[in-house]
Amino acid sequence: MDNVKTIDLSDLGTGEIPTLRAGCGLAFAESAGVCFEEQGHYDSVELRVEGDFEESFRLALPEVTDQMRRCYADKERATEDGAYGVAIMLILNLTDYTVVEKSRKGTAFDYWLGKKDDYDPFNKQARLEVSGILKGNDSDINYRSKNKLTRLQKQVNSLPAFIIIVEFSKPKSNIKKL
Repeated sequence: MDNVKTIDLSDLGTGEIPTLRAGCGLAFAESAGVCFEEQGHYDSVELRVEGDFEESFRLALPEVTDQMRRCYADKERATEDGAYGVAIMLILNLTDYTVVEKSRKGTAFDYWLGKKDDYDPFNKQARLEVSGILKGNDSDINYRSKNKLTRLQKQVNSLPAFIIIVEFSKPKSNIKKL
């Protein structure tokens, strides 16, 4: 366990990620914390990454309060936002990309990515599609990943794409790169 890198989800709220205002990043971190807590994970959790990346991370979770539980009571929305937070931190830790802009509806993906070391908000170099599953199994993850992959492959866009599925009950993330 000593060689497992720790990712502090609260870092989403620093305001240092180009496309995330501090408040939005903090909401993603809190949503993830509420989802993990609902599945019996407190303080920190080991997240296994599978697919085109194979790694494990220790996620440091924000302390969940009763106010947060009430604020993020819409489980579908909390799962989506929590998955965004986890996926963004995985992109930052596994690739040389960062999120540079939220995509518009109808694009079939969630975020535009750009190179970390050459940040230019107008230089969109890859795409990120994210999906969260509050409680599922490998079949659910594979189905969701395949579905997202099919949608992205229909696009006439040659930019690389990452599909990240985050499952909260048996903390796992499946990442596919197109």
